[in-house]
Amino acid sequence: MVRSLALTLLLVGCAPHSAAPTAGSLEEVRGVVRDAYSGAPVAGARVTERREGVTTLTDARGRFTLALSEGPHRLQLDAEGYHPGERVRATSGAPIDAAVFPLAPDDATIARHLDAVAVRVPDAVRDRPVTGDLGAAVWAHHDAPRLPETIRVWRAAGTALQPRSPAFADRSCDPAAVVEELPFEEYVKGVIPHEWIPSWHPEALRAGAIAARSYAASHALGGGRWDCADVDDGTVTQVYRDDRAEPTSAAVDATRGQLVVRDGNVVRAEYSAENGGRTEHDVDDPTCEGTERFGHGRGMCQWGTQRWAIGECANPPCDFGAFGAEPKTHTWMVEHYFPGAVVGGGPHEVEPCETLGPDGGVLEESGPCFEAFGPGEYWRFEDFGHGGSLTWTNAFASETPSNWSRFSLFFAEPGRYRVEVYVEPGFGGHTAIDYEITHAGGVARVALDQRAASGWVSLGEHDFDDAGEVRVNDHTAAPLDDDRRIVLDAVRLTRLDGMAGDGGVPRGVGGGARELRGGGGLGGCAAAGRSRAPLWPLALLVLVWRARSRARPARVTTRWR
Repeated sequence: MVRSLALTLLLVGCAPHSAAPTAGSLEEVRGVVRDAYSGAPVAGARVTERREGVTTLTDARGRFTLALSEGPHRLQLDAEGYHPGERVRATSGAPIDAAVFPLAPDDATIARHLDAVAVRVPDAVRDRPVTGDLGAAVWAHHDAPRLPETIRVWRAAGTALQPRSPAFADRSCDPAAVVEELPFEEYVKGVIPHEWIPSWHPEALRAGAIAARSYAASHALGGGRWDCADVDDGTVTQVYRDDRAEPTSAAVDATRGQLVVRDGNVVRAEYSAENGGRTEHDVDDPTCEGTERFGHGRGMCQWGTQRWAIGECANPPCDFGAFGAEPKTHTWMVEHYFPGAVVGGGPHEVEPCETLGPDGGVLEESGPCFEAFGPGEYWRFEDFGHGGSLTWTNAFASETPSNWSRFSLFFAEPGRYRVEVYVEPGFGGHTAIDYEITHAGGVARVALDQRAASGWVSLGEHDFDDAGEVRVNDHTAAPLDDDRRIVLDAVRLTRLDGMAGDGGVPRGVGGGARELRGGGGLGGCAAAGRSRAPLWPLALLVLVWRARSRARPARVTTRWR
């Protein structure tokens, strides 16, 4: 009786997320494979889902169908005369329109493709000066630029999940906007095959990867092109699609994390198809001499990267002058097109955000887990505070933030933690600072009066799984007075006994803090990620066990130990 009841209780808990697909759980993934430049369907292309070992060939109209388990899939695409490629995040929703890239497109085809993506909408007035430099104050506080782990992409062209999203990203955040947060390097892999040409020389592709990565990073580190998104997937910023090509993905991997850096600042590395013999920023480009400028003409010339890589020019005979006729490396090209800049960053220079130990720990704002976003001129740094430094900015009245910051939290063990922030005694100014704590149950908002705070102040107790976030925005609806300082200093996480299971609603907030909004609940099965079975089956099992133990203590105790 006890054993069968225990089995029943375990069965009603969460089923493993990694269970092998059964015939009943298969879904139909359909689509068409097209030539990336002509749009013509590609017959006989092999479409493979390697993880599940399922493959098929496209028919005469380029169509395919695969029976796969539920969830997004990464499809391998192979076709004669085309670069091997991938289609990421394929689902059973709307039919997939996948693209493959020709091995040897002619110059006219390349020109038509680059012309189609060259025209960009001028950035709004909130953009930086034409030098493209991100505010120096942000990076003066760190040893080297650090690439964000993710980037928010406005899918204005639609996705398989919501293909009927707005067709064009405008200058405001449309409530119907589809914004996806993608891993940064994966995002760059979806840009380069559409902004450069996969058949070009590897050095040209590497130069393009660094420029595209820097252009996107400058938007992300500056708080985003829009409040809701850092970039879009069209020509307002740069084109992104879910299609990949093997040569361009290799170029992104070879330059992983590398950025265009000038005086410690990330350069907004613009580029256009043809810049003519001299760019808009007065950079000499003999490889493009005699060509008609197409695009804004600023920064890197896309055609120029290929010509420098192979040592040719648009209109022979070529006169490379002091630059020399020998083929150039991607580093040379970047530093040529962006005078005074160097190629910086890379994985060897990026300090990872540490994982908190089983009992929690302290994270300093001078460390890699803290990031500050928005115009650099509004950030200030002091050589006092917890750990010997602190960061601050001013609050302002607005519906949306201009500057904001976050601590990324990674936990060695899930559990319940007390979250505290450090406020330098006598230095906090604003009386209604809005903290957002992302935890396992959702997002909790806590308002803190920093003027009344001194030292460590609790923001409540929250349940976390393997990750979370503490965010502070600079906008407020509260009345502003003369002292608007918002202080960002250390964050302390202290492990408490067990999981309380109330979804992370703050408890024990003090020192001028008050709860604004709680999170959600933790009960039930997780839809993805770490499996968290409800606690009630285990508790009921213990009660039944204890009841049986009282009836037949010797036998039951012996059996279940």
